Amino acid sequence: MSEKKSITILHLSDIQFGANHRFGVNVKTEDGSIETLLGRLTDDLKEMRDDYGLTPELIVLTGDLVELGMRKEYDDFSSFIDGVIDFTKLTRGKVALVPGNHDINRSFCEAYFLECKGNEEEPIEPYWRKWKSYKEFFDNFYKDFPGITFTKEKPWTLFVFEDLELVVAGLNSTIKESHHDNDHYGWCGENQYRWFDDELKAYIKRGWFRIAAVHHNVRRNATEDDANLRDEKNLKRYLKESFNLILHGHVHDADMDWLTNVCPILATGSAALKPKNLPSEIPNQYQIIQIKKNKISRWCRAYSNKQKKWIGDTLPVNGGNAWKQGQTVTFKKVFSTFGKDKEDKKVSDATLQSDSNMDDEIRDYRQKAEALSVYSNCRFVVTCRFAGYSPTVRLNEGFLEMHVRPLTGDQVERFVHNWYRVVEKGLAKDPELAKGIAAEKADNLIKRLQEPDFRTSRVFELTRNPLLLTNICLVHRHRGELPGKRARLYEECIDVLLEHWREAKGLKVGVTARDGCRALQPAAYWLHSKKGRTQATAEELKPHIEPALKAVDWKEGTAGDFLRTIRDDSGLLTGWDQENYGFMHLGFQEYLTAREIRTRAFEDKTILRELALHFGESWWQEVGLLMLALEDPSLFKPYMREVVKLPAFIKHTSLVEACLTDAAEKSARPFFELLEIRPGKDKELWERQLYALKIAERLDTGAIEGIKQKLANHPSLDIRKWITGKEEQAFLDIITAERGGCELIRIPGGVFMMGSPESEEGRYDDEGPLHRVNVPDFYMGRYPVTNEEYGLYLQENPDSREPEYWAGREFNQPGQPVVGVSWDDAKKYAKWAGLRLPTEAEWEYACRANTQTRYYPGDKEEELGRASWYHRNSGSQLHPVGEKEPNSFCLYDMHGNVWEWVEDDMHKNYNGGPNDGSAWIDSPRGSARVIRGGSWFSVAHYCRSAIRDGDPPDFRDLLLGFRLSRSVSLGS
Repeated sequence: MSEKKSITILHLSDIQFGANHRFGVNVKTEDGSIETLLGRLTDDLKEMRDDYGLTPELIVLTGDLVELGMRKEYDDFSSFIDGVIDFTKLTRGKVALVPGNHDINRSFCEAYFLECKGNEEEPIEPYWRKWKSYKEFFDNFYKDFPGITFTKEKPWTLFVFEDLELVVAGLNSTIKESHHDNDHYGWCGENQYRWFDDELKAYIKRGWFRIAAVHHNVRRNATEDDANLRDEKNLKRYLKESFNLILHGHVHDADMDWLTNVCPILATGSAALKPKNLPSEIPNQYQIIQIKKNKISRWCRAYSNKQKKWIGDTLPVNGGNAWKQGQTVTFKKVFSTFGKDKEDKKVSDATLQSDSNMDDEIRDYRQKAEALSVYSNCRFVVTCRFAGYSPTVRLNEGFLEMHVRPLTGDQVERFVHNWYRVVEKGLAKDPELAKGIAAEKADNLIKRLQEPDFRTSRVFELTRNPLLLTNICLVHRHRGELPGKRARLYEECIDVLLEHWREAKGLKVGVTARDGCRALQPAAYWLHSKKGRTQATAEELKPHIEPALKAVDWKEGTAGDFLRTIRDDSGLLTGWDQENYGFMHLGFQEYLTAREIRTRAFEDKTILRELALHFGESWWQEVGLLMLALEDPSLFKPYMREVVKLPAFIKHTSLVEACLTDAAEKSARPFFELLEIRPGKDKELWERQLYALKIAERLDTGAIEGIKQKLANHPSLDIRKWITGKEEQAFLDIITAERGGCELIRIPGGVFMMGSPESEEGRYDDEGPLHRVNVPDFYMGRYPVTNEEYGLYLQENPDSREPEYWAGREFNQPGQPVVGVSWDDAKKYAKWAGLRLPTEAEWEYACRANTQTRYYPGDKEEELGRASWYHRNSGSQLHPVGEKEPNSFCLYDMHGNVWEWVEDDMHKNYNGGPNDGSAWIDSPRGSARVIRGGSWFSVAHYCRSAIRDGDPPDFRDLLLGFRLSRSVSLGS
């Protein structure tokens, strides 16, 4: 088979032909044939074909084809899809579709339930009759393709495309759907997962590309859980190694996500629902996907009612500046589809190759095309500017915009060495001397980036972004050193870009760093005042820049001249096209906005209140943090006084922790002031006061003693418990690890029943049989290991690998549990700390704390919420440790927040396991290790005391961390 260059897929979802379909079906008006989904879609597909060379070879529809599962609705859908097939010159055999929750017929389902009731029988899942209309449509649609089936025995479909050497696993996530609202959620079932696991093995062996198509949200990050696939844990258990790509619908947020680091998840929203049935600001959507050997790209489209056409949809692509997205992916076992792997380097690894004869940047698109044809064996970084200044520039499909993933440590080192080699060679007269200077400086910078303040703070994020890493290289070359704080680093970058780099090359400085910052600050603030705005024309920016230019007495021309100077001399501002300007990276816009807020705050006291009203909004998060990092004087006290007044203070605790970490100066005063407010009967205030109490204790332990007596009579039971708990903890046997600072509490030994009874709600077979275990005394970590504690290990072990998500600000706050660490990583950390991982028996014994209920606070989900961050209360984010109620052993976060590695090998049940509290270890060791406890992403029954799962020892995940243990006798 000859090697394929690409496979192009049209992905549609949630079309819902029915009463709420936004387009006409057979509209009898002058524009009837046009004003239909088919008419508007085929117009756009023609444009995508003509302008970008995109011709779908396969059509995938991920459910909700119709609205109510009615025959007439399926007839309308059939007419539509046949029209798409005719336009694309495909056949029905090149269409893969799966049912969604709207594709079932609730009336048929209810009739089945009533019939069962009349016969005194229990309805049997999956209530086959609900698919009656879908089945009739399916059989008629695929009547010429007998290999494509949907049957009562197997109500799912495997689509095999021989010519493409590709298979689509058509997962049915409506197995538990019925006419009852309580059954309205995604569920595929273990039987279905096992079947696909067996069937796909042959295609893995043959090296075919493998896609999963499913209706519901696979990663369970939808706000409403009925939009999620609730048994995604089993999908991961059985099929995480089986797929190269997952497509789904049933969302309004179509961001790219990942099942594993080699299996992207792409979603698209409704293609045709009426706007009133969609969340505000969410358009109708579809996408075209192109798969290549080591890359996946997508073109996201949104329907503009105003323009009566489909346009580029920037909402799904991170940053909101583009509607085309590309991602390098090392697809596994697709050698037959795309040819066997070669030893060629990826684009991201070929950055700034010194052997290339190319200039720093080729601005003319015709020259770019010529270069690509002449240097066909090379890899090119084209430019960070995807549009030029000439009105004739319009890059075709050969110039796909790519969004680069964070660099790895090795890639950072190669980047720095290549950057210095190119720069020093270009500036020096003696190439050999330049080579030695470049190597010395690069080594010096790499060493600096491995020092503690860069490995353990949020500055680390900047080093993983290629564009910002370039600026870091510039600063380092100019200064010979780097600041350790983000705000200071942005300041240095701007100084170098605007002034010092041009001075070093003997060029005229058009705008000084001081004047440039002063003039750009109000422009940045204006841009940022509207969510998602990163570009504006010179005319739009002019009224915000001119007063500042007058204030600094800039005499080099108009506001337009100023913008062009900044653009052409420094690149700090980028010309996105002939008219629009924007900052080279959102971080610079955020930094300058923070500076402008700080400047205005000394005269306008309301501006901090306005900023606080945005607390918790991702668009404003970095602005607030950078403002707090600015010094002389710090605005921590006035800003936090405004924040603590708001419900967002307790809703976004991770952001509060980030504020405490990043602030140039901290004070307990705003939190004590909140505690001084009369509590009354305002329970929301009580929650904020409890959290303020915890923060105040950390910032000023001595001052807490003075208000304990007053708080002992507080109307909040949780606050009174916290006060008494602190007093009781004074009598606990607590030890602190010599390395890392982990606190461990002595757990008294005893006998308990390990596992779960068969009657327990949400139980899995691997939790049995229920059995007695005798656990001796041991020490257990009070909390999971935090990023702060793990950072100390990285400082002392510079060759150790950073956690998988160490550069992600949502996962790297000091007080959050470390995630993205494998079992192997956890073992190394434990050895360094002089401790060990707990055994599975120790973990469950410590979690239960002398209880036998589903969760240590009780059996009900509302009781779980007191002790756990899980999907219903976590806000889809990881939280700092110790915020929830501890168990009677004074251990925190045993339920939810993060899954935790333990020592044991994973077994399918407890038969044959030890009963003395020791670890169950195979010889040789098994292929998976046990994880316990559930996470912030898990539904309630995945956070039970008995829940268990297993992952390979080298597996890293954003839901997975660990805590430590120690035997009472050292060395055992």
